[in-house]
Amino acid sequence: MTVKRLSVWESDSPRTEDWHILLCENDEYGNATGRIQSIEVRNSDHDEASFSHNWNGVRGGIGDNFIRIGRRKFPITGVNFYVGNIFWNLVTVTPKVGAEIMSYIKKLPAFQCEGGTVEFCQRFGF
Repeated sequence: MTVKRLSVWESDSPRTEDWHILLCENDEYGNATGRIQSIEVRNSDHDEASFSHNWNGVRGGIGDNFIRIGRRKFPITGVNFYVGNIFWNLVTVTPKVGAEIMSYIKKLPAFQCEGGTVEFCQRFGF
């Protein structure tokens, strides 16, 4: 599968139904640290949820055609680096993979839900 390099935050998603996953994983110089400090999830209806890690982050990052969060890998459809600032990167995933990521984050005790759309968060038990 080919991963599309995204050029614009919202309007250039490969498919309009794709979910956006933002990963805070870079240091103050924009280099990947191999650890994810925060995750934001947004679906195609602009529902969102944000999570932060209690300690120094969970192992993870962006590969050639996947993201790793903890011990799991999830396929991606697009990627954009340095979204908003040098700490954050964006990947797009299918709705099915987005739901799998939400369910997986729920199982990681160190991640705390810090906010989001009520119905969206409740659907995944947050």
